Amino acid sequence: MNYLNAKIAERLVVPVHCETSCGTAFFIGPTQLLTARHVVKAHFQSSEMPVYIIVSGKRILCRAEEMSLPNEAIDIALLTIVNDFEATEFLTLLCDDFVPNLSLCVCGYPEEVAMGMNLVNLKVKNRLKIDGGVWNDRALVREDTLHLHHYDGLSGSPVISKSGRVVGIVVIQINETLSYLSIEKIQQHLKLKGIHYDKDWAKDDITTFGSGRSHQQCEDAVATIHDRYMPDLHQHNEDLESKLDFVINKKVSDESVQKAKALADCVSTLPKMIKDNIKEKLKIGKEINVELLSENNYDLLHRCYDYIKTFPFQHVTDWDKVMVLNQLANQLKDEDFERLKVRNIKNLCLIGKAGSGKTHSLCDFSLKNHDKANIYLFFGTNFSEHESAISHIKNIVCQDLSIEDYNNELKIKNRYAVIVIDALNEGLGCYYWNNNLGALRSELERHDHFRLIVSIRMPFDKEINDFANIENWQIYYVKGFVDKNKAINAYFKKYKIDSNYLEQKIEAFKNPLFLKMFCETFHSMSVTERSKVNKMLLYKHYVTKKNGQVSDLVNEDPELNIADKYLSKLAQYSVYYGHYNPVTRGKARQYAKRMAPYRLWSQDLMHACLTANLLLDDRSHLGESIIMFEYENLGDYYKAERLLNSNLSTNELLKWIESEKSYLERHPEEPSENFRNSIKALFDCWHHEGKDISKERLIQKGGSLYELYYESLIESDISPQQLVEMLLKLDHDEINPLQLIKKFDEVSLEDAMKIHKKLKAYKNVGSRDLIWTHYVNQMYEMYGDDFLSEVPLEQDHTQKVSDEEKQYLICITWMLASSHPKFRALIIRKLRKILNIHKTLILWIVKLFEEVNDPYVTGGLFCAICGVVLPSRDKKLTSCIAEHLYHVYYEHDETIPQDLIVRQWTLKIIERAYYLDNTCDCWKQIKTPFNEHRIEGDKIPDYNEVKKQRDYFGLQQGSIKMHNSIYDLEDFNRYIIGTNSSHYSSNFFKLTEDGKYRGVKLTDIMAEMAYYILNVFGWNDKLGYLDNGKYSWNRSHNDQERIGKKFQWLAYYKVCARLADSCRTSKEQYYYKDEPDEDDLAEHPYPWNISEVSRFDPTLDVEYNTALKTCNLRIDKQMIQGVNDDKWIDRNEYLPVFRSLAIHETGNEYVLLMGYDTVQQDVKETFLFSNACFIRIEDKDKFAKWAKVQNFYGRWMPERRGRAEYLWNDYPWADAYKSSFEHETWSKPENCPCDIMLSYEAQLQEDWEGIDREDEYFSNVYAPCKEIMEQMKLYCSEMRGIVKSESDGNFAALNTGHSDGIKGLFIRRDILNKFLSENGYVMFYYVLGEKLLKLEGINTIIRDLSAAYLYNETGELVEIQKMRVVDRKIPKEYKNAQQETSDENIIIPIDENFVLEE
Repeated sequence: MNYLNAKIAERLVVPVHCETSCGTAFFIGPTQLLTARHVVKAHFQSSEMPVYIIVSGKRILCRAEEMSLPNEAIDIALLTIVNDFEATEFLTLLCDDFVPNLSLCVCGYPEEVAMGMNLVNLKVKNRLKIDGGVWNDRALVREDTLHLHHYDGLSGSPVISKSGRVVGIVVIQINETLSYLSIEKIQQHLKLKGIHYDKDWAKDDITTFGSGRSHQQCEDAVATIHDRYMPDLHQHNEDLESKLDFVINKKVSDESVQKAKALADCVSTLPKMIKDNIKEKLKIGKEINVELLSENNYDLLHRCYDYIKTFPFQHVTDWDKVMVLNQLANQLKDEDFERLKVRNIKNLCLIGKAGSGKTHSLCDFSLKNHDKANIYLFFGTNFSEHESAISHIKNIVCQDLSIEDYNNELKIKNRYAVIVIDALNEGLGCYYWNNNLGALRSELERHDHFRLIVSIRMPFDKEINDFANIENWQIYYVKGFVDKNKAINAYFKKYKIDSNYLEQKIEAFKNPLFLKMFCETFHSMSVTERSKVNKMLLYKHYVTKKNGQVSDLVNEDPELNIADKYLSKLAQYSVYYGHYNPVTRGKARQYAKRMAPYRLWSQDLMHACLTANLLLDDRSHLGESIIMFEYENLGDYYKAERLLNSNLSTNELLKWIESEKSYLERHPEEPSENFRNSIKALFDCWHHEGKDISKERLIQKGGSLYELYYESLIESDISPQQLVEMLLKLDHDEINPLQLIKKFDEVSLEDAMKIHKKLKAYKNVGSRDLIWTHYVNQMYEMYGDDFLSEVPLEQDHTQKVSDEEKQYLICITWMLASSHPKFRALIIRKLRKILNIHKTLILWIVKLFEEVNDPYVTGGLFCAICGVVLPSRDKKLTSCIAEHLYHVYYEHDETIPQDLIVRQWTLKIIERAYYLDNTCDCWKQIKTPFNEHRIEGDKIPDYNEVKKQRDYFGLQQGSIKMHNSIYDLEDFNRYIIGTNSSHYSSNFFKLTEDGKYRGVKLTDIMAEMAYYILNVFGWNDKLGYLDNGKYSWNRSHNDQERIGKKFQWLAYYKVCARLADSCRTSKEQYYYKDEPDEDDLAEHPYPWNISEVSRFDPTLDVEYNTALKTCNLRIDKQMIQGVNDDKWIDRNEYLPVFRSLAIHETGNEYVLLMGYDTVQQDVKETFLFSNACFIRIEDKDKFAKWAKVQNFYGRWMPERRGRAEYLWNDYPWADAYKSSFEHETWSKPENCPCDIMLSYEAQLQEDWEGIDREDEYFSNVYAPCKEIMEQMKLYCSEMRGIVKSESDGNFAALNTGHSDGIKGLFIRRDILNKFLSENGYVMFYYVLGEKLLKLEGINTIIRDLSAAYLYNETGELVEIQKMRVVDRKIPKEYKNAQQETSDENIIIPIDENFVLEE
């Protein structure tokens, strides 16, 4: 082990002389050195005695300085060069801890070697620490063989660590060995002289537990793979690096836990009112305490944290507690919760295609993270058949210790040991790891400070049994470069390739290995080859490039291209005699001797190919070792070339491949992965040659090689469009559904109808999803939102319908089968857009898709139709649709939709028709609950059996992931099914024998779901294969989802539909009583009584948002008064003016019913929140008297919070609104002398799927109260936020945004006045607000405001309570927060991007 290069050491460590003494000194700066004081003692006795060092044979004069302190003398001196000389290199000092037996070295000039003029390097180890030592504090023991009688001349020599830093200075000889004074001992002396030293010494600790040893092990391991790791070209994958850090970084994980505990403690002790608010908002049915918040790695606390970060409690009276809450929340980040989520994960597996960057990522990670953990790097080729993986790893990691003892030491150090094994598929492969991986994992899991990270090439992950139990492993799929263009730029720059070549955008460059080989061979390719690059061509050029090195080593003519010929010979033997497996070393050597005879080993052909990293010597097998291709994929293509060069026809070759496949199936002990990969390479070669094999019987669908060919296409780098075209060729069906995906405008309406019938004929969802949904998903994943072409609408909005529009409707309606939520939302919105213009197509498309057995398709279609019907006032159209739906679905028990979402949208359409025209009485004819569609009891599996059988749905990772999602503590299980808060349903209740209602067991729901998934919807493990590698990364929303997640929802909605027919449901969607009363239960169990009903609003259209901007009201602009006054915050005359009137462009006056009025100028801001309420005219005076003296700050008066249980166009007529909560017209606030009626209602739209966030508008929207809406005959229009009058269709009430100055609701003055007059009411405003001055950092001074006004029907407002500053109790800890502010100032730390929320 080299601690310091010898040539470098001679420039840094030099002889020093003073009078008759000689010793050693070393540079610590350009002109400064350190040595032992006793070497230059004569200089301190007489300053005229010179001190000089010898550098490159020249004497250089120095001045010596004492390093001792008054009360602490040390034997160290500082030398400063007097002559005109500066060193360009120098040593760094290191303050380390004493570690027994730590290997070090001493560099110095002993007198008995060349009279002190030759530098020697002595290998030493720490022997003991000398407690209380004055001149020395550590003793060494030598390990080298250099014979020295004494150590004169070594005084002042640096004691150097593994990293080349100085940990001490030799000062005294003790009993024929050396001792030194450590940097740790002289820290204070160095500081006083301004001499820098490092403190990070961990990487120098090469003892058993030292991170320096693990780092050295990783460096040695990386050296064995040569240029497969190139640190200067490493491309960061932040997602993967974060995942690895979450698993291995114990220190930071512990910090995240402490921060989470602090926040959990705070939340659990909040005042009841605030906790109740959190429970209501987050739908928490249990009492909030630390235990509940800490469950499942603080998952519920994360939900609370998300809510707290919206600052929902800025206006409560217990603001001191809220302030602490916000501070603790600000200390946490989403990353902390991600870390908490995986902190107990002990095993991580990286899966990816060949050359996708797994090795590069793990090497980079292993070398750069030893400050966080002890990391040990192994490769699959390191393991031997005659030694277990546990034994091999233990011997290297723990040395002579047991794993338990090593683990105990890790606990003391509070670090993890991380075992990294790259490329399980290499070396002994799957056979070895099927016998060893499970045992290794189990052994390491027994020790809490070990972590295991492995990687494997696809598809071998499916052949290792231990990965089948997904609960044991966290899986991460490596897909190549995250930023392909950035990687290409870096590689092209290093290899001096013209960046203009980037214009060709080769998809395969996403694969790191492919890009690397391309760059290495680029300059040897012709222009034509560069434009048509493929793997075979690339690998051939790569070997040709390496041939130069091989030819030199074997002393052969390069023109013979001997490297290529030798590899081809090995590939041929493997194909025809070795079942595609590697060649034995003896056979490989035999071929090498034949092709390049009469060579010694140093010039042997096999040796040359090993040296050039074309081949790999694998000695892990029992018996004779084998010779492998360094890059397995390169070997696959060489084997494919041997097949291509055979004299067999394509058909004959395929038959031969079939026979080999059959042989391997009969002999499972023979590895088959090399065969499969070579045949896939063959298929790829044929593809690039332009050979079409789709007509070959063995390749076609149903043929014995179809699955292998299909797998090769899926793993290839071709585009999804090409993939679909190639798959179409394998199925010679003129009406193949994939034609719809290929290109919309290439399919006629006639063909689209044929395809429609074929898709409709599939017996279940699973069989259709396998051939259809999978490819629909892929196209969206590839092209994103642009995959859906623009809607082919007639621009004149005529009733004429083109065939193109009908064909387009058929196509995108079938695409609703996709499992991707955002894609489905985009389709629904496009469907609505077409159907809203061509309403005659509604019944046509409904009839076309009747009896389709995929509720994702029919539910999405009816949702789109509802988007047309809900805002419509067209009685005839709506009645026509409703009557058809009634006769098809609700007239007979056997046709009742057995899907909750299909019911939701169809019933809503029928209800809308009845509201518009009560002569269309289908709604009244529907009697709920419906007759239950019973399932025979013995068909439903036992819950416990399903739960414990991880592979119940299949062996593929996707199938197991679905099982975990339903039956383990994942989000679907906990928050959708509801296991997080109870063992019983909070939606469905049955009458028990004791006459009480009790929720249905959640285990029964989950068991029934399993039955539906397999037996009704037809899940199969091929779908599980397609779901491999697909994960829902976001906790609450994902643009893309697994196909398995679709099946979960389908099964859950079907269970909900059946239970709605056999049980009682609560009136409220979110209900938490264990035993509900009769009054709490709904008379009619409609879908919208159930918590997981769809909250999607199909009427939303971003074009309406643009239209709304033309409806803006003109509101008088308000400026902050006294904005330039330094005492603005303290002067009560500078208060905001309450604004309540606006003028529309038509000249109509509009009056405020509620609003948020915010004005900001620089660091000054005012905020008012006002509510209008109605009072009976006889109560006017007593309410005015009461309101005059109230402090309205704190939001304790009634107000409407947005409810998400109904949609904008449901208000106020629909049952979804009426049953969403108990509607109280009149209420009496605390101490209020009379009843009041709030003037408005609020609706919250949470689901904006299919609309970009920047296009969202009015998430909280307001409308006049139900009484105004009904009495004044108003309705919610097709444009969210605009209320219209039934009489003339004109605007009656408008929502305004912050850009208007006030965010709130305004009603036309004449309508309001008429309502007040007809009912004998008056209207009051109660107003609260804040006056804020933002200080440095996150501090803000706040003044609380309160006011009240009486509305005047003809003139100005009547001031009841003048706008005033009101007092708030100040917590002691903040009373004197800033000296320059008065005691009345309220200083609240808030987020610097803080926005006052409604």
